Amino acid sequence: MRNDRLSALGMRALRQAADRYKSEGYVVSIEPDQVAIPDQLRTYPVDLIARRGDELVVVQVKTSSTPSAAADADVIKGMAQAVRSIPNARLDIISLPLPSLRALDSASAAVQLNVAREVASHHLSAGFLLAWAGLEAALRGVARDVDPVPASAMELASLLYQDGNLTLNQWQLVADMTPIRNAIAHGFEAPRQPTVDDVDAVASLAETLISDERQEALRLVDWFLENFEDPAEHTPHDTSEGGYQYRAGEPHNAADILDEAFPTLSQSIRDEAVEIINGYSTEWVRKQPG
Repeated sequence: MRNDRLSALGMRALRQAADRYKSEGYVVSIEPDQVAIPDQLRTYPVDLIARRGDELVVVQVKTSSTPSAAADADVIKGMAQAVRSIPNARLDIISLPLPSLRALDSASAAVQLNVAREVASHHLSAGFLLAWAGLEAALRGVARDVDPVPASAMELASLLYQDGNLTLNQWQLVADMTPIRNAIAHGFEAPRQPTVDDVDAVASLAETLISDERQEALRLVDWFLENFEDPAEHTPHDTSEGGYQYRAGEPHNAADILDEAFPTLSQSIRDEAVEIINGYSTEWVRKQPG
């Protein structure tokens, strides 16, 4: 057991990761004992093991804000090499936030995204990393009410998706690009090289997140969730009667509700709000008082 290796913040990040893996169908063990750890990794401080069928995920919390940062880097390098020797295994790193760093503001992030596209025309990996940095800044901007904000873009994107601030497609883009980013940033062989389309997709997502239209769409989502709920919350259900016992005129869909409530709303803002709402459910009922 190595509870003393991690701060309270590290343990919280580890539990959040465990919840995410469980939601994806993995069997999770936090701070596993030696029996649960593959032979190749028993000399390393494995923080979490997640298994799903023949898949194995090894998780390590990177305490990069401590004086042991160099030692941590050596440990992670060794773990990465060991994991490579295990079939169907991968290493996920949870990086703790660095409170002393100040996030880029939206204007600075927008400038960086333009630079990223220009750099990518000469050097794809460098342009990709610049675009990724702009995306991380945009994600932190969306998560301004999250405390503490994870330093890892993947952990942050997962939190934002769970809270309805990212669509499934947006979360999937971050998930797909994370292994490429991590490999390039840390000097490993990437699963594949980034393309111009990858750079543009990452930069475009960041631009979407910092746009005024995005903020308006999120305000619409907040309004919708204050007034409507998933039928699973309180609607009576009777299998013998065909399922949910809806009131007259229900269930509703988000597009029709927004069209009726905000008839002058721009199509692009409406569509983005609907996509976020549909990530929760595609059928809705009006909340009842009390």
